[in-house]
Amino acid sequence: MPATTITKWSLSPSMDALERDLERPLLKSEAHSMTWQEVSPEPPGFVVISRYRKAPDITPTFARDFSKRLEPQKGMQLVYARTTIVSDQDQVKKLNMGYSDDVSLFLNDRILYRGRSAQRFRDPGFLGIVNAENDAVYLPLKKGPNELVLAVSELTGGWGFICRFDDMDGIH
Repeated sequence: MPATTITKWSLSPSMDALERDLERPLLKSEAHSMTWQEVSPEPPGFVVISRYRKAPDITPTFARDFSKRLEPQKGMQLVYARTTIVSDQDQVKKLNMGYSDDVSLFLNDRILYRGRSAQRFRDPGFLGIVNAENDAVYLPLKKGPNELVLAVSELTGGWGFICRFDDMDGIH
């Protein structure tokens, strides 16, 4: 597994994604009341959520009608994944990531990214295959500990994510 891969994660219980505002971070009280499970990625760095949580198996509306791809999807499940990145200084670091199907990325309780990479979402032939180069976010890290939280939602076909930095200079 590449040394630049984030390898320490904790997962929340799964929940109905439509009951959450996926552009708002978890409240501290919510996070404290949840039971978090420590997990490790599998080579080459994937956290396969469906190994730890029951994945939904629904047919999204946009599978039959591409014009419906922005509609809420009944039955979508959500898991929060969190980790801590310790930075030696204030700096901006590029984080490469792949995910299935949806993700919201929060750093220190601030949303920085929201995306969907579900099968057939980006175009009717899109396979939704996850790799670390699917997307990238530039993280404004503060000196000291920084909490990174992903809200990862799933419809069908594979539930997981991968996060990898370009380099580990000044972070651990």
